[in-house]
Amino acid sequence: MYRNGNGIPASGRRTYILILMTSVFVINFMDRQILSILLPQIKAEFFLENWQLGVLTGPMFGIMYSVSGLPIAVLSDSFNRIKIISASLISFSLLTMISGFCVNFWQLCVARFGVGVGEAGTTPAISSLMADLYPPQQRASAMAIYASGLNIGILAAFFLGGAIADHFGWRTALVAVSIPGLLLSIIIFFTVNEPQRTGRSHSLGPATKDSWFGAMRTLLSTPWFRWLMIAGGMASWSLFSILAFSPLFLTEKFQMSATQIGLILALLNGVGGGLGTFMAGRIADRLVVRGPARGMFVPAVALAASTPFLIVYFLAGDVRIAIAAAAIPAAVGFSLTGPSYATLQTFVPAHVRAQAIAIFGAAVNLMGLGLGPPVIGAVSDLLEPYFAERALGLALTLTAPISLLAALCYVRVYFLLRSVDKEPTAD
Repeated sequence: MYRNGNGIPASGRRTYILILMTSVFVINFMDRQILSILLPQIKAEFFLENWQLGVLTGPMFGIMYSVSGLPIAVLSDSFNRIKIISASLISFSLLTMISGFCVNFWQLCVARFGVGVGEAGTTPAISSLMADLYPPQQRASAMAIYASGLNIGILAAFFLGGAIADHFGWRTALVAVSIPGLLLSIIIFFTVNEPQRTGRSHSLGPATKDSWFGAMRTLLSTPWFRWLMIAGGMASWSLFSILAFSPLFLTEKFQMSATQIGLILALLNGVGGGLGTFMAGRIADRLVVRGPARGMFVPAVALAASTPFLIVYFLAGDVRIAIAAAAIPAAVGFSLTGPSYATLQTFVPAHVRAQAIAIFGAAVNLMGLGLGPPVIGAVSDLLEPYFAERALGLALTLTAPISLLAALCYVRVYFLLRSVDKEPTAD
């Protein structure tokens, strides 16, 4: 792999790897998110209640994703990350395919458990990889490009999933989206070499080898890291609840088809969200020039600004008003990703970066996926006898105050980071 004098791969090679890793995230989120557009058909076939749908889209995936990510992150800090990424990609793609052959709710739950295990191996390894490919002043932009794969994956999940489900059923949709991951894993395995580990940071101590428990103890004893987990968890609580139940909400309240919903949500979350995620990274890069902690202003402002639009989205009686209001939260919903991961890469030593990403991801997903959709589903079931088709929308308005609290937590992270706000060493 061609490198410059700082040990960083040449620009063209870095770009190629970034494109492949972004493609992994596209497939990761396509396989993860497609289930939400299929929920109306799954609910009808298996005669499920909303709390069961919340469990299926939340903890059945999120718990295993979070727990499995921790040991895989330990491996990522010591072993070949390219092999870990390729193996993870194969496993969750195969289990997505298997999901299409499930014949009852519990089989589908087990399959989603497996998808969570497979997807857990990609983000910590890729985030660690990006820190070795890009210097600190370019990381938020690089991570924002990587994070935009999330929005592209959602676009593909909603658009393709809705169209395929309407014409061929939800099972065919799951099988269809599993194929690209199998092909991409082969490309990555044979065309990408493991980069040299080069990054260092000052904030959590010297880059000496430490045990897994020692690394976790150090990270969890750091105030800014704890508050970053809380902020990301609250933001994800709202975000994943909205993503999980928006298709069912639009189906039940406005009687829209899966194809219509898929197209609308693909444009809002895929195109609008992708642009918003990328711009958040670029803005964060400009802010961190004046101090690495300033990147936290991006998710704080974005989440606070989206709060009133969430209320309008879920309470509007006109579908046009609802969709127009949904555009703002969709555009800024993932603005936390690039700045949060860039902050971790900048302030955490290289020898525990993947572990830090995994711990952060575990907290975010346990709060977001583990609690968000199940709580929203249960609240909507409780409200349904009194509010009928309005029940789910009323339950989803809970995402507004949680988003505002997340914004305040990001502000808290900023003030805590100022005490360790040093210019990182040249990587």
